[in-house]
Amino acid sequence: MIGRIANAFGALDALSCFLSVVVGVGCIGYVVVTWAIHLVNTGQYFVATASALVVLTVSAFAAVRVPIALWLFFGSAALLGTAFLIGAGSVVLP
Repeated sequence: MIGRIANAFGALDALSCFLSVVVGVGCIGYVVVTWAIHLVNTGQYFVATASALVVLTVSAFAAVRVPIALWLFFGSAALLGTAFLIGAGSVVLP
């Protein structure tokens, strides 16, 4: 009985960690796509391409578990998620 309860809480903890990663990645993707669209509309193609490539590179390095990329990726996801949660999304969006 206690083992089942412990397993259920362990599964919920893993699910909450997974959902926080998914939400963080979604926040990063939303902000990057919004800025890329804004930069393309203003004619700054090089800046839009460079910023998108930097984010994709950091994401790829985070996927293969490079420590500094993990810090950058999840740190920025936490900052963006916090900004959206406190209602300051206009600060990070164009």
